[in-house]
Amino acid sequence: MGPKFRKGTNIVMKDAVLALRRTWAEVSLDAAVRNHGAIRAQIGGDCRLMAMVKADAYGHGAVALARLLQELGTDFLGVASLDEALELRRAGIRTPVLILGFTPADMAPVLIEHNLAQTIFDEDMARAMSRASAGCARALSVHLKVDTGMSRLGLVWRGVETLPALTALCRLPHLYFEGLFTHLPLSEAADDPETEAQIAALALMRDALAAEGIRIPICHCANSGAVIQYSKARFDMVRAGLLLYGLTPEIHLADRMDLVPAMRLCSVVSQVKTIDKGVAVSYGRTFRAPAAMRVAVVAAGYADGYPRALSGRACVLIAGRRAPILGHVCMDMMTVDVSDIPDVHAGDPVVLFGPELPVSELAALAGTISYELICSVGKRVPRVYLRGGLEVGRTNYLLGDEEYVTRWPAAPTPLSDAPSLRL
Repeated sequence: MGPKFRKGTNIVMKDAVLALRRTWAEVSLDAAVRNHGAIRAQIGGDCRLMAMVKADAYGHGAVALARLLQELGTDFLGVASLDEALELRRAGIRTPVLILGFTPADMAPVLIEHNLAQTIFDEDMARAMSRASAGCARALSVHLKVDTGMSRLGLVWRGVETLPALTALCRLPHLYFEGLFTHLPLSEAADDPETEAQIAALALMRDALAAEGIRIPICHCANSGAVIQYSKARFDMVRAGLLLYGLTPEIHLADRMDLVPAMRLCSVVSQVKTIDKGVAVSYGRTFRAPAAMRVAVVAAGYADGYPRALSGRACVLIAGRRAPILGHVCMDMMTVDVSDIPDVHAGDPVVLFGPELPVSELAALAGTISYELICSVGKRVPRVYLRGGLEVGRTNYLLGDEEYVTRWPAAPTPLSDAPSLRL
């Protein structure tokens, strides 16, 4: 019997989704819960936690992760843009949300309507937001960002001479200054004097504003690296991103917290065959078989987020053993050497990265960082959410809104009933 479709929609029913197995990302919500608890233990009970769910929760799925984080009582969620924030609100997420990037001032009524906090970073933006909020039912919640050394968004800090400008901004009408923050560009390095100076500058701003009668409830500057390395940077709240997903900004920090990678990127073997000595593999003929060898074609490529830079450098896991990539990674597939792995067949699962094949290892081989690899997992890669080894939801971005907003069934589906997900 073929795949079933709902009448009047383009949504594929669950049995058809399983039949469409190609490349998918398993996201362990248990790992995210454990990592959340490890962060809480690290920062202590008096410090708020902002969980970064921008960039689709670093590729893990913003809606599903935000639902979990709301369930865990996370204090704030961090996003990069208004549309990312509205996606969460549309999905019913009520947790406070801070937009860290630019939003046009004429969108202030939308921000207020959806109870979103907005970052402001210079005088022009602050005044424009103040004017745009004038006719609204309440003030717009804002977090003032000061550039203490990142040279990205932020009012440039030039020492105490900047304090009058800060004070003036914080007295603008129609704005509620909920937060004051800065960004640390090298928090993964211990005892860095410039990082220490940035932390001290934020403390000086907070105290100077308080002396003027301006008390801002939430000061924050600790990102994932600083959560581990700089206790002084915690202030009233930390912004944890990579840590939540079980990774650290640098490999040398990995043993400093008890974290578990939340994502496993998986694919399948499409074909297995033997090629003769001298036969070229993939575009550009950059690899030729030194002898007859068995190769497997894997149904994943750079359009799924697996970097072409790993061509001929990295391995995938098949039956728990490493299979080197041969030649160039293509848009939709790659070829690997399975000469030393017996009994490989079409349909066998493949691990591209995960707890057993660290994404940090692949990032180092590709000359990049773990952030980029997990954020690059493509929209055609379904996310499958696991809790206690059971599937509790899935996001398939290509099948429309109904599947896009992950469902949470009352009774989780055992993986034994979903053989396409078994590894």
